[in-house]
Amino acid sequence: MRVLLADDQTDVRWALRVLLQEEPGLSLVGEAIKTEELLAQSQIIQPDLILLDWELPGQPTKKMLMMLHALIPRPQIIALSGRSEARQAALAAGVDAFISKGDPPEQLLNILRQMRTKIDGNLEQGDLPMSTLLPPSPTTHLADQALAARVRQALFEVERLRLLHSPIHVEAQDGLIILRGVVATPDLKQLALQAVYNIASVQQIQDELLTEPDIEIGIAQALAADPRTHTAIIRVNATNDYVVLAGQVPNSAVAQIAEAIARGTPGVQKVVNRLQVISRGNHVNHDRSPETNTT
Repeated sequence: MRVLLADDQTDVRWALRVLLQEEPGLSLVGEAIKTEELLAQSQIIQPDLILLDWELPGQPTKKMLMMLHALIPRPQIIALSGRSEARQAALAAGVDAFISKGDPPEQLLNILRQMRTKIDGNLEQGDLPMSTLLPPSPTTHLADQALAARVRQALFEVERLRLLHSPIHVEAQDGLIILRGVVATPDLKQLALQAVYNIASVQQIQDELLTEPDIEIGIAQALAADPRTHTAIIRVNATNDYVVLAGQVPNSAVAQIAEAIARGTPGVQKVVNRLQVISRGNHVNHDRSPETNTT
């Protein structure tokens, strides 16, 4: 069963991704973070089942459901929400099932298994999946949203990018694809670019991807160039767009300056400051917070 996941919360998508990967017979074929992406990907991928965040940003949910049914005549849709009181409205709007995000994972798995059995039964009776009944989407002159969705799907299919949760933002403009974000290594960046180059509808790529070493070197050079921080012993570690500062500084002001420099580096979204203040032989931990979100 081919599943499309639509949720704008990164941690929810990660948890559902792990859950689906452990379940036999399920294949996660795409992810969307807003209704426009969901509609574009649904048209291209034709999934058997959609896991839908009931509060997904974009079009009003009821209107979006009507559009989904126009794109996929017989979609199976499970609505997800952090608000259990949304159950009645979701079921009344025509979804096949409702799951509260606070429910145990086994409850979602039970529903997925029931739907998989239903879909498998239809196939045994000779009912072909919708992806084979409909003609393939055109490979040229795609609308920007559809082309961006196709690029995201191609990147999602690169296993190393998927496993490392590489944050890549895709934008399409008349055949031009703009890639922004952070990947772990230069060779992983090349894999991402190659996956996009292989899409026939892509006419040009504007590569703005950074690697983790790019970010680490950029912060280190900025710290070394600033007279307020150049003598401090600071280690920089980047994981995707998440940066950790560790080491020793003479006072809290320097620690805050170092954090500000890291925060202002292109590609950095989050900074954790674990710098240790050393004053008159005393060690003071400067870890200001478990996480500083700079978005």
